[in-house]
Amino acid sequence: MKYIIVENKLPILFPDDISHKQMARGLNVTSAGFSVYDPCDNVMICFGESCSIGVKSQPKDDENIINNFLRLRDL
Repeated sequence: MKYIIVENKLPILFPDDISHKQMARGLNVTSAGFSVYDPCDNVMICFGESCSIGVKSQPKDDENIINNFLRLRDL
C-alpha cells in the first residue's frame, strides 16, 4: 500500500497500482512512502519514499499520523 501525508497531517492511503504522482496532483504533500499492516502489533509500518514526486517518508511521524487516524493506536 502507498500513502501520502498532506497539509494538516491528513493521511491518504491508496493501492500500489496508483502512482504517488497521480494521487498527489494539486495537493501539498509533506511526506510520502509505502505502508504495510503488522497484524501482530495491530499497526501500520511506514517506509521508503516516492521517486515520482521526490518526497521521502518520515517513518515514525507517518506511522503515528496513520495509526492515530485509523484508530489503531490511541493518541
